[in-house]
Amino acid sequence: MKNTLYIIIALISLLSCNNKSKKDIIAPPHLIKFKGNYTKNVIVLLNQNKTNIVGFPSKNDCMGSSSCFIQDVHNGYVYDAYCCLAGLNSGVLDIKRDKYNDDTVTKDILMTHLLDKDPFVEFWEMKVEFVFDSMKGNTDTTFINKIIDDGKIETYFNRIK
Repeated sequence: MKNTLYIIIALISLLSCNNKSKKDIIAPPHLIKFKGNYTKNVIVLLNQNKTNIVGFPSKNDCMGSSSCFIQDVHNGYVYDAYCCLAGLNSGVLDIKRDKYNDDTVTKDILMTHLLDKDPFVEFWEMKVEFVFDSMKGNTDTTFINKIIDDGKIETYFNRIK
């Protein structure tokens, strides 16, 4: 009886699992060009209409004590290997990361510091087939710089904006 129960539970578990694609499992890295020099600014998540902040980082995210950071690469691009940006709904604050303290902030206070609701000139998302290589550490800035220098961004990234 116990074995039958375990088999039923196992079957239910297997049947309820979705067949997720690689894209569903992981957020892909980004290659972006900002309108300004925003690499040291705090980035927040805006709602769809870009009228409210719906998410903001912790102090640790901004101070480099986590893996969340963006890197300057060639030709004015920035590589977001760890998906720190919130996609096209990212907003840039006039607060620098090294001055940011999330202990006393609220979304309303941060909204008064919103510098740019549409900070991107270009926004590229890594193609699914290359995401797992990047997660294994096979996509470093040297490789990204070569892609840019060789004019092959489209080979590895999809242009979103």
